[in-house]
Amino acid sequence: MSVQITATNYNGQSANVTLFSSTGNTIPYTSANTISLGVQTIPFTYSSSTISNEYGHFSCNFTSFGNTCVINQQTPPDGDGNRYDIIKIGNQIWMSENLKTTKFQDGTPLDNTGQTTNAVWAAASATGSTKYWALVNGTTANTQTYGLLYNQFAVTGSTTGATANVNLCPSGWHVPTAAEFTTLVTFLGTNTGIQAKSTTLWSSAGNGTNSSGFNGLPAGFRTDVGNLQQFSVLGRFWTTSSGILRVLLYNGVNFGSEILASSAGLSIRCLKN
Repeated sequence: MSVQITATNYNGQSANVTLFSSTGNTIPYTSANTISLGVQTIPFTYSSSTISNEYGHFSCNFTSFGNTCVINQQTPPDGDGNRYDIIKIGNQIWMSENLKTTKFQDGTPLDNTGQTTNAVWAAASATGSTKYWALVNGTTANTQTYGLLYNQFAVTGSTTGATANVNLCPSGWHVPTAAEFTTLVTFLGTNTGIQAKSTTLWSSAGNGTNSSGFNGLPAGFRTDVGNLQQFSVLGRFWTTSSGILRVLLYNGVNFGSEILASSAGLSIRCLKN
C-alpha cells in the first residue's frame, strides 16, 4: 500500500504527500516495500488544487503509534538540476540558499565553463554583456554551502538557447527587484541584518540569529577587476536594478543597500513569482 501523509506546508495550506522511494524515483511504496520504524528522509513531489509540481524532502518518524512528518519544500530544478530549500517571509517566498547554477533556466550555459582569470573577468565590464559566474573564494568546495557568484549581466538572462532572455532562477522564480528586497527588509523591521544572517560561518563573532529563515551567508564577492575579497566578512546579493544590491556585514545589524559596478560578482537569491 502507498503511504499518504497530510501536513501543513510553507504557505499554510494542507498538502497531501505520497511517500516515494528513498532512491528518489517516482514509484510509490507498496505492500511489498517495508517501511522501518525510525526517522527517514525521503524526496517528494506533490500537487494540489492550488499548487502543482512542488518539490522537497520530508523527514518522518515512523512509530507503532503513528507517523510524524516535517516537510521542507524546495524549488523546481535550475538549469544544472539543483533544487533549493525555501522559506516564507511575510508574503514572499525566498530561496534560503544561494544560487549555484552555471546554466540558465532553459539549460543555456553562461559565458564561462570554468572560473575565469582576473583579466578575462575584468574584460566583461568593457562589453557590458558577458555573463559570468565565479567560485566563492576561488574554491570549488565552497559551492555546495555558499553557491556561486555572478556578475549582474547574468541577471538579465540568456540571449541564446531554447528560450531567449530566460533568467537564472528555476521555473516560477526570478531574481528580485530592488523594490522586492525592500519589501523583505521592511517586513523584518529592526535589526534586519541580525535576523537575516546565518547562525554560523561569519567571522569575528558576526553570526546572526537567522530568525527570519533567510540564512544569509558571507560568500564575499568578486570585484569588477576580478579580485576575490571579504569571504566570511560580508554577503552581497544582486537585484535586477542596475548596480543596486543588498549587503550583510559581519559587524552590521542591518540588511543594507549599496551600489556596485554590474561587472562585480555577487551572490543571488531567487524569489518565487
